[in-house]
Amino acid sequence: MLDKNVKAYLSAIDAAAIYVLTENEKPACIGACKNLDLVTRKLAGRKFGWIAWAKNYQELEQICRFKNINLLLQKNLEECVEGITQIAESRKVVLTKHDIVMQRATFLAGKIKNQFNDLRKNGDLYMFNKAYHAYRIAEKRNGRSVEPYYGIMDRFRRIIIHALIEEKDYDAIQEILHREFPWLSKYGVTTDNGLNH
Repeated sequence: MLDKNVKAYLSAIDAAAIYVLTENEKPACIGACKNLDLVTRKLAGRKFGWIAWAKNYQELEQICRFKNINLLLQKNLEECVEGITQIAESRKVVLTKHDIVMQRATFLAGKIKNQFNDLRKNGDLYMFNKAYHAYRIAEKRNGRSVEPYYGIMDRFRRIIIHALIEEKDYDAIQEILHREFPWLSKYGVTTDNGLNH
């Protein structure tokens, strides 16, 4: 199972995995997914023989549907992986090894965790939640529905993750948040370091 911050990072960058499941050390299945944990839960005696990552899930799905792809399952794991890699190269899909992606994701997951801890400590997350709550109540009074909290927080997390990846400063993050959530300007709490400008 992947750490929740690792999953958040992979989701935010729209990473997808292509994999070969093995059974008795032989290739048994080639697949693609956005959530490796879901596949892990359904292994049923199989295990991952190989995993690589790319940014385009649709491309990985097309590789899995490539004509005669199942012929690769008749080969050993190394030859199967080589065949998948060749198909990816022919389609100009860059595959990154699982270990490299996990190393980067784990490093950034630590930064994400620290960033959210900082947001909690300095009150920004509290102010964001308070603004969302005020916005939700106001919209409800006017008979309008709003995006649920989990959706808002998913978008908020994605913004923070992209900001960390792009090494944006605090002011740039604030600008992005206000652009993404226009209600922050109306309902946000103003402080010296706060969300509202």
